[in-house]
Amino acid sequence: MSLSTALSKMEMDGYFKYENLSLLCQAAGVEEPSTKEEAISSMKAFYKDASNIKSAYLSLPPFESDIINAHVQSGCCIDAKAVNALAEKHGVKNVSKMYFVTPIELFFNHLQGSALSLVFFPYGAMPKEIFDVMKKITPPLKAVFSEYEPTSDCVTIEREGRVSDIAFLARYINKTSPPVTANGMVTKQHALKFAAACGYKDLCQSGATSIASARSTSQMIITSSMLILALASKLIAADSGSAYIGPGASKVLSLPNAEMAKHIFEAYEDAASFSELSCIKGLKAKSKRAKFPEARKEARLILSNCPSGRYIKFKEFEEYAYKANRMFARRHIGAVVKNYGYEVGWEAFESKYLTVYLSLLCALGMADTIWCTRASDYSGESEAYIEAFRLTSSGAFVLGIAGGSPMSANEDYEPKNGFVVQPNFEILVEESESRAAHDLYFSRFLDKIVEDDAISAYTLSFEGMARGLDSGISIEEVATYLAKYSSKPLPSNVSRQLQDWSRLSGRIAVRKVLVIEADDEYLLEEIKTMKGVSDLLGKQLGPSCVIAPSDVGKLKKAIEKNGKFCMEEL
Repeated sequence: MSLSTALSKMEMDGYFKYENLSLLCQAAGVEEPSTKEEAISSMKAFYKDASNIKSAYLSLPPFESDIINAHVQSGCCIDAKAVNALAEKHGVKNVSKMYFVTPIELFFNHLQGSALSLVFFPYGAMPKEIFDVMKKITPPLKAVFSEYEPTSDCVTIEREGRVSDIAFLARYINKTSPPVTANGMVTKQHALKFAAACGYKDLCQSGATSIASARSTSQMIITSSMLILALASKLIAADSGSAYIGPGASKVLSLPNAEMAKHIFEAYEDAASFSELSCIKGLKAKSKRAKFPEARKEARLILSNCPSGRYIKFKEFEEYAYKANRMFARRHIGAVVKNYGYEVGWEAFESKYLTVYLSLLCALGMADTIWCTRASDYSGESEAYIEAFRLTSSGAFVLGIAGGSPMSANEDYEPKNGFVVQPNFEILVEESESRAAHDLYFSRFLDKIVEDDAISAYTLSFEGMARGLDSGISIEEVATYLAKYSSKPLPSNVSRQLQDWSRLSGRIAVRKVLVIEADDEYLLEEIKTMKGVSDLLGKQLGPSCVIAPSDVGKLKKAIEKNGKFCMEEL
């Protein structure tokens, strides 16, 4: 609400204090006018001079100045809970018990007589013109967090430097094309197999000690978070009941670990199709115009006030977030309701939202988390919750917080960007930050002979080159890729073989065509000269044979078994 609108809605003798123009003029020290128009004109002149607002602020008693501070610090989102807490702190008692009132109504209900605070809330709100002045002089909300000491009955998930797990996930998806559920989650059987192969720590949302007891992949906190991030960043995609590698995966997986994490996080932050509410049982947005990316950016801003490198209690962080911007999600997502239809508050909505947000950051190595269990308020079953967390060094780097660095201080490896091509035509891809990208490329057409945590090995063969051609990968492209990324020069026999294959490819093709036939070549020549015909005729077939359409595949295989490349042109 603008200042002009607020003043125009007030009356000379309004029922509530903050709606009364006469009281407002008295509080501001303005000579009381006789008409509403004169009162509005006088107050506009008062507010135009910012020093008047500042002077009024400095004259406030402690209780009122604390209310103003809290209101401005929260972005004008103060609530009745905060007002009553400050009233209790200053020993101010309620004059009359009023229900279903706004926080500002409650604030003035605490005051007696004409209060100077009326100056800041004409018509019960703080217009932008006043807020902009107050924002410059109000002390910022301090983010103070005590040191947290982990307890033995909790589970600690530390994942800094493990963004490569998401790269491993992309390789696994590319290799297996596993089935997915309606929400894009890989089925539990494949999720457990992937988690076991990758060897990271995970836990179940239900509080169970083993993820094997999870009812679905969505209950596996780290695994489901990695899948969400991979889907949001288009590393993988899900369609027609199965998952497959995304179109931009090679480019993303070739990035250094820190840049990969930054890319994935920013892609998640901008993902309009994903809703954190889908990870919270029984909640849904009431509005169809919910803007989830904007809510994430506000959550990021709140989180950026946390220290990095040490654990803090989630409860303290939540209390800070509540004071700093309790509407950070609701402002953009709108009202959120339970399945039963009633609207929920902070505890069931924003608090759970922050848990999902931190879980995703944990999966990406940007935050370490400590999880404990408690009985659910709704079902009575045991559920996992974040007891404490800390931003990692790489997390601070991605969030742009001072002191962050792209690599963990204890991450001890030297990045390697290539592979080795051996004279026996084997390609050895060692563990490095670019391994996922190379595995993704080679697995599209070459036979894999070895895969473990340390190395992947492929065979460069005629059959593999034929599969590459079928996939639209030319032999020239393969030769360029090998020369560009190999850690050592290509063996001469491998280079010669690639040149020979390139020269021999493209000479034989099986093509499906429609033809026009004449029973002798002279009649065909006559047809070609007819008016309107020549523009409709394509290339005259030279050395070609007619084959049955059902024999195309058999013929192609037979030719390739004899060492000749054969293209199938549709």
